[in-house]
Amino acid sequence: MAPPKISVCIPVKNGGAFLPAAVESVLSQSAEDIELILVDNCSTDGTAQWIEQKAKDTPQLRFYRNPADIGMTANFNACLKYAAGEYVKFLCADDLLLPRSLRRMSDVLDNDPKVALVVGGRRLIDESGAKVGTQCYAGRDVTVPGTEVINRCLFGGNDIGEPSAVMFRRQTAQRGFHALLSQLMDLEMWFYLLERGDLANLAGEVCGIRRHPGQLTKESINTGVLIDENVALFEEYGAKPYVRKTFFNMAMRKARMAYRVWMCRGSMTAARRNQILADHSSKLFYYLLAPSLTGLRGVWRKLAHGTRGHK
Repeated sequence: MAPPKISVCIPVKNGGAFLPAAVESVLSQSAEDIELILVDNCSTDGTAQWIEQKAKDTPQLRFYRNPADIGMTANFNACLKYAAGEYVKFLCADDLLLPRSLRRMSDVLDNDPKVALVVGGRRLIDESGAKVGTQCYAGRDVTVPGTEVINRCLFGGNDIGEPSAVMFRRQTAQRGFHALLSQLMDLEMWFYLLERGDLANLAGEVCGIRRHPGQLTKESINTGVLIDENVALFEEYGAKPYVRKTFFNMAMRKARMAYRVWMCRGSMTAARRNQILADHSSKLFYYLLAPSLTGLRGVWRKLAHGTRGHK
């Protein structure tokens, strides 16, 4: 049989609460030439049993189960190993694809061979699926040189977004996700792909990104993993010849690092904190700027919550 056009990959562990909705959002897409790959990483909540039942009447679905817990990054790479499609679309088990997103994103890759990564707008949703916001790389459809995007994200943040927001060519991503990263492995992969081609941005929403208390990102903030991986990512890409270490860019990076250290301050020793500030930020940013940013963020969240409550 000829390989499918698109491999939709869902790596999952204990995703029973949201996985059925994620799977249905894939199966209801207008694109027909797809395969749906689910790799279960030793779930204990009945996820594997649900997938086995679903696979019986879903010919597009291919189910694999790891014999031991291999970790999140290795499970993403397992999905890549099993994928056979020309294009790969990851979907986190608690997220959703919006209607026609597969066709819209694959059309971009079909029409422009210089594009290495397609990203679309992200609809932020709560546990019930209600919309609470929107995020996007840009407010219009635009194609940007890959190294320009790397510069923006390296000195700012992950403006590209989560794995659920992108699509890429399988052959370009054969290296796999960086095995030593657990939280920024997606951003590092986007950088790897963008060194090889352009970013195409779709302003319209393509996925729903669910915000809920059980997400691993919250744990990584509490343990300081994000700090370590931000440092590692900058050390790997900051020396690239296309990276622009202007005064403004470096000041923005130092401010962001101070904020990240402030958010993780309860999980690290004073010696570790001071070392990171000395190498990647400054105590001035940490003691003056970071608390102010934290306060402003809290005010913004309260205002946003109040606005949603009155709709």
